[in-house]
Amino acid sequence: MLLPLLILASLGYVAFAISVIVRERRCRGFRETDEPHPAMKFVFAGGVPLVITSTMTYLFLIVGGATTVQFNVGNPSRMNVWSTWVDLWPMFLFITAASGFGSLIWFVVSVFKKTMRPSIPISIISLSLSVLALFTVASYFPSA
Repeated sequence: MLLPLLILASLGYVAFAISVIVRERRCRGFRETDEPHPAMKFVFAGGVPLVITSTMTYLFLIVGGATTVQFNVGNPSRMNVWSTWVDLWPMFLFITAASGFGSLIWFVVSVFKKTMRPSIPISIISLSLSVLALFTVASYFPSA
């Protein structure tokens, strides 16, 4: 039940990222600076949840796999989906936890460091998306 919510949150994250990047490009202009591109903070902050969202969307909504093996019996492609999910699940769980921890550190540093305070909204949204991705992956535990 969390996957549709994660998909909507990911789409909202992408829309927010695009709007912030466009706004920063308008304010800064097209001059070259030594600062990283504004999109880089979005790629690093939301890359993991977005990859996990797209993978889970493909496996469970497009292909139609289920997390329980009994629901996939009789269909070879769905059995392949279940097998793939069994292999990916522990890695996804660890990666989303690490992403959430990294976003939490970024938020705390942004609160205490004056030069990074403009990135507080981005860090909060990234932290929320990472936590939602963690709960979604955990709720899709593969079972036999």
